[in-house]
Amino acid sequence: MSVVTVGVSPEKVKEFRSQLRGALLEPGSPEYNQARKLYNGMIDKHPALIARVVDAADVIASVHFASQNGLALAVRGGGTAGQAWAAWTMGW
Repeated sequence: MSVVTVGVSPEKVKEFRSQLRGALLEPGSPEYNQARKLYNGMIDKHPALIARVVDAADVIASVHFASQNGLALAVRGGGTAGQAWAAWTMGW
């Protein structure tokens, strides 16, 4: 699978993936398109990565990865805001 994360090497993404208990999805992953969908179907964002966190350690690793690599971070809970505040394009 090729990584399209702007400015982040495939090695860094691989290392990040190994730190997570949950899944890390990239464009091309089988679950990616379903995971990026939002409540408001008019919003069509394509994040570079989607971390499906399962615990606090995954959240911490995700925030650190974004911070260390200069990536925009969106936290998604229910994903029901019509303004698409839960999504980024080319961030994660």
